[in-house]
Amino acid sequence: MKKVYFSTCVFFFCSALSWGQTWNLTSPVIVPSSFYSANISAAALHVPAGTKALYQAADVWKDFGAIVEYTVGNENISSQTLKAYASNGILHISSLRPGVALRIYDFAGRLVYTGIATAAEEYIPLHTRGFYIVAAGEQRVKTVVN
Repeated sequence: MKKVYFSTCVFFFCSALSWGQTWNLTSPVIVPSSFYSANISAAALHVPAGTKALYQAADVWKDFGAIVEYTVGNENISSQTLKAYASNGILHISSLRPGVALRIYDFAGRLVYTGIATAAEEYIPLHTRGFYIVAAGEQRVKTVVN
């Protein structure tokens, strides 16, 4: 497991600091001077779900006024039953419910396809290489077209 270290005075004189967020699953080693002149006792620290106890026990991090867990956004994307893959310029989408709205976005967020699923599997031609997000109802899945 890799340790992350903050240098001294990273948040030097950040007196208006009201919250911070970390994506580290382990609390980085930090020295008190990293938050020199910052009132962290009045600030909230947002940490990944399941790590709150680690931060509450860690020097300096435990001095934040509140430690709040959050869920990483893409956890829900990968845990759905919706499946998608591309082969020869055709996007294969499975585990659909007929009648559900089907949308495909490129990674810039542009809508590149919209329709209604008519079967449990759909085949959509996508001739532009790139990363895509397939949305079917409330489910989302990421895929790549090579």
